[in-house]
Amino acid sequence: MYEDSMAIACNPQALSPDQWAAHQLNGQRLFRQALESVEELPAGFAFVFPIGELGALALFIDRERCCCPFLTFALDVLPAATTVTLRMTGTHTAKAILAQELLPPVA
Repeated sequence: MYEDSMAIACNPQALSPDQWAAHQLNGQRLFRQALESVEELPAGFAFVFPIGELGALALFIDRERCCCPFLTFALDVLPAATTVTLRMTGTHTAKAILAQELLPPVA
């Protein structure tokens, strides 16, 4: 798989400073909504969002793949659905990074 040979490192410089700041805010806002609906996958996580966030998720993916090209993204939108599922996957190292960055700390 191509991901195994790809460097696992976030590169914020892949975006302009304004894009990076907006991306951070968009991601924080989005993932606050999804934390109640997170499924652990063998290679990552699946997050469930309200269907109204589909456009914001597309922008998040577009920017995230610039700074974190080692991740794989998939959006699931079922007919007449009220939610959309974002699957973010990669190697075991990528999964650990996702857990650290996107999941709340365990008490």
